[in-house]
Amino acid sequence: MRTKFSLIFLLTSLFFQINVSGQSFDEFLAKLSAVSPAGKPVMIQKYLSVQQAIPIIESDSKVHFLYVGKAATVAIAGDATAWVPSMNMKKVDGCDLWYATATYSPDTRLEYKIVVNGKGWKLDSLNQLVVEGGMGRNSELVMPKYEGPLYVNEKDVVPWGFYIDTVIQSKYLGEKRKIRIYTPPKYEKSNTRYPVAYFHDGFEFFDRTAARNIMDNMTFDKKIMPMLAVFVEPVHRNDEYSGKLQAKYTLFIVKELIPYIASHYRTLNTPENTAQIGISNGGNIALWIAATHPEKVGKAAAFSSNV
Repeated sequence: MRTKFSLIFLLTSLFFQINVSGQSFDEFLAKLSAVSPAGKPVMIQKYLSVQQAIPIIESDSKVHFLYVGKAATVAIAGDATAWVPSMNMKKVDGCDLWYATATYSPDTRLEYKIVVNGKGWKLDSLNQLVVEGGMGRNSELVMPKYEGPLYVNEKDVVPWGFYIDTVIQSKYLGEKRKIRIYTPPKYEKSNTRYPVAYFHDGFEFFDRTAARNIMDNMTFDKKIMPMLAVFVEPVHRNDEYSGKLQAKYTLFIVKELIPYIASHYRTLNTPENTAQIGISNGGNIALWIAATHPEKVGKAAAFSSNV
């Protein structure tokens, strides 16, 4: 009897999975609405268990975001909503399933969070894709035709650059400052002089953007010239980048750090071979230093700058 029951249960479950996995989300909702409140949780759990990935993507462009839990309101905030929780999720009557449907280009990649009751910003617990960003961890949606970045991963055939961490004393800031210095592959075996890029929010920039991999890979593919890179760690970030310490921080970069690098490394110490780079408020200080000291800095890159 027990064997027979187990076989019947297995066949029933298998039939249900095949049936569910082949249906559209709208068809699932229609069937769910016909089930009693007591049977809805089991049906939802079985439906979720056979999905290859959540959010559910249909026809290369339609996306169904799902959330299961008790709440008064649930919304999506992310790249597609300018990080405003404006994509409201709809609750299915008689259960704790919430959903929202959107349409995106098949080559889209975006980050998002689920916002519960207007204030609880959470990762999507049903989505296994999580990425690190400048503002922390986010859930990730990757559409079927998205092509990932070419240069962020290590490649066995690519020689690695080398980096060291050190500390220098600044008289302008009145304190020590941590920096990370990257030298390109084969630096030690050559007499070449190199351009230099200075990155603000340095250690975070280095870790979160795979900066070393990108430089190594792009150098190997001859997309960029070999270069030195200096990653500068902020201490009083907002004050240094756009506040009361901006002038002193600028002098630290221009009158202390750039000369320090030039005296310790083989650099092309000219404006056209010196760049300042940053994200958000780091982009602000990169632009500021380049604009106020063109005799030292000839290039700037500001990503999502706040100016």
